[in-house]
Amino acid sequence: TTSTLNIGPSAGSGAFVQRGGSSTYSGDLQAGQLLTVRADSGNTVVTAASGFSNNSTLTIESTSTGFAQLVVDAGPLMNQPAGIINFDGATGNRLLLADLDNAGTVNINGDTNFNRLGDTFTNTGTFNVASDVTLLMQATSQIFNQDAGTLDVQGTFDPSSSTFNFNGGTVTGNP
Repeated sequence: TTSTLNIGPSAGSGAFVQRGGSSTYSGDLQAGQLLTVRADSGNTVVTAASGFSNNSTLTIESTSTGFAQLVVDAGPLMNQPAGIINFDGATGNRLLLADLDNAGTVNINGDTNFNRLGDTFTNTGTFNVASDVTLLMQATSQIFNQDAGTLDVQGTFDPSSSTFNFNGGTVTGNP
């Protein structure tokens, strides 16, 4: 399935699921607008041509052996203070190919891979890696900046081939 979802700046509340095949997305997520990128029968790739802001809930989940992938071609995914990004699912894999600027909450609740050469991830909010879950950063030249807020690793955080900068905030658990 191929779909395009465009959310306008004055759009009201709504819940949207993009699943199966390759789809595109554009627009900022405002309060009450929920977006789920779901792999439930094969792989799902959703691509945003430019960066966007999340002021609500964005979920990337796999409920099958396939993968759910969000790609942002240019500019960062900006998770605002009210924003929540969930990487969910016990099967398959979740992938993020984007620069991420987190001032809200990121929950890694299923094995997840940040896997694009040169991406930068900056945390000034809350970033959680659940127990029995792995967050991989395998691409060369990736950078994770812990600038403020909390990085809580109860599972595994593997930034092999990447740079981790502890500039501020708190790191707890099993970093």
